[in-house]
Amino acid sequence: MSRKGQEYILVTREIDYVAEVGDKVRVWTTGQYEESNPIQGEAIKIETIN
Repeated sequence: MSRKGQEYILVTREIDYVAEVGDKVRVWTTGQYEESNPIQGEAIKIETIN
């Protein structure tokens, strides 16, 4: 996942979502991130945006 040039890697435990390249999504996270490059965190909800 990337946002305005910043990349993120998100773990998606217990979320039934298969991402495709180019998908536009809204993502909710736990708010806790690892200070790495790319940034890592855990997604708790993913919603497709049309």
